[in-house]
Amino acid sequence: MSLLFRSARHVCLCLQVVALQKSPEYARVYQLLNIFAAGRVSDFTAFVGTGDNKAWMEALGVNVEGSERTVRLLTLASLASTSNHISYSTVAEALQVSAGCPPFPAVRTPCARGAEAASDDKHSSFQRRP
Repeated sequence: MSLLFRSARHVCLCLQVVALQKSPEYARVYQLLNIFAAGRVSDFTAFVGTGDNKAWMEALGVNVEGSERTVRLLTLASLASTSNHISYSTVAEALQVSAGCPPFPAVRTPCARGAEAASDDKHSSFQRRP
């Protein structure tokens, strides 16, 4: 399969996904896909809290709690991709957990082993391992 064919197929798929946005029946599907592709925990929380979106997701068989954990992991991965050193407060804010709670249990992932947590009187942060 040539690279050109894969690219054209990818463009076609992207156009089909974007077309969902304008469909009254599938606009929520587009919103949810967009959250998983580029959103944050705050976007997911806002989506679930709007109207009957939570009930709609459950009716489709979507595990809302599992989806939230996935979005937390994606948010953490997004943060980690921007810096090798991230403060606890930044992570706690992005994951919407209280500053006193360790953020990694909010994610519940073995990927937490890929980071080192450092805490002392002056600094509280995560550092990504190379």
